[in-house]
Amino acid sequence: EFDWMRVMSRMAIDLDLSVISQPMPAGKFRDGELKLYLIVKPSGSKSWTFYYWREGKRREVALGGFPKVSLTVARRKALLLQAKVDEGIDPVADARTAKELAIAAREAERAAEAEAIRQAALIKSFGWCAEQYISEKSDEWKHAEDSKHGKQWFRTLDVYVYPVLKQRGCFDNIALIVKSDV
Repeated sequence: EFDWMRVMSRMAIDLDLSVISQPMPAGKFRDGELKLYLIVKPSGSKSWTFYYWREGKRREVALGGFPKVSLTVARRKALLLQAKVDEGIDPVADARTAKELAIAAREAERAAEAEAIRQAALIKSFGWCAEQYISEKSDEWKHAEDSKHGKQWFRTLDVYVYPVLKQRGCFDNIALIVKSDV
């Protein structure tokens, strides 16, 4: 059995899979000379954290939970983060910047796609959109365009809707249509 009292007093040991796979008491366990810690909660859950100092403040980077993030992967991540710290790069700020840039790029891409769709729809008239919708959905309707009811439906569009809306864009604000237009 593992000597937890020795670990707790020294706090920096070379962790190995046989040790961390066992139930462990709650606490922080440093892995060797790295600034990598295995955090064990009272519930028994375990996670990896890398600690470093930047401008007089202790910073930390969560590396993931064990066993999903293995000891080997956690050590590799800690070595990469330590290399950044040694180069004068703040890993937390660097990660935030990268994440913010990625989020901003995704949002800009989504906005551009939405605007392109909106612009394409504006080019198409309400009449074109209505005819596309009708041709796609008419097979699903109980009274298709060949029936008397279907023909009446199309006639209603021709007589009452198309004179006002047929040439308007699909996304025109219908609330702006005034009673005199109808």
